[in-house]
Amino acid sequence: MLMRLLIALSLISLLAQGVISEGVSPSSSPLSSHLVTRSSASTALKSEFSDIHDEIRKAREPLARACKANDVRSVVSTFEDFQKSFQGLANSCSKTYNKNRKSPSQFAHGFITILVEFQPLLKTLQPHPALLRACLTSFRGSSTSINTMISFLKAGKVDLKSEVHNAGAGLDLHLFAQCGFKINLSS
Repeated sequence: MLMRLLIALSLISLLAQGVISEGVSPSSSPLSSHLVTRSSASTALKSEFSDIHDEIRKAREPLARACKANDVRSVVSTFEDFQKSFQGLANSCSKTYNKNRKSPSQFAHGFITILVEFQPLLKTLQPHPALLRACLTSFRGSSTSINTMISFLKAGKVDLKSEVHNAGAGLDLHLFAQCGFKINLSS
């Protein structure tokens, strides 16, 4: 019951952020006869994880240059783009979860991997307190989306501690907290 409440609150939060469109349900949509199948929803989700992975990889050098140049606009823009990506990913996780309740186990590893891969961006930003402060709003928005995905994982009975342990390089939640993220991986 608590997990359903958490998911409902997460969906409300996404709705408030404009991630989930209002007034369109599968039954009211003209495309209702073309609903996405479980496998295609899962495939789309895997594609989004891949897209974020590429986005992280491509952002490393430009972010380092922007931090070195103290270019607030570029740094903030980079993390606002990630905020939008995390929101989109949370929305896709919701759609996939609603079509297949067993889906969290399929995307848990990818989710943790994305967080681990995101850490070097935070490490690049961390020595620049003014730039870090400028990004706090987007970090809060990203935290909401990340926590929404965590809620789906928990609802799907995913052992997050094992997933974090299996990530190898290690997820440093302390680094995320120092940068202004509020991520709740605890049960």
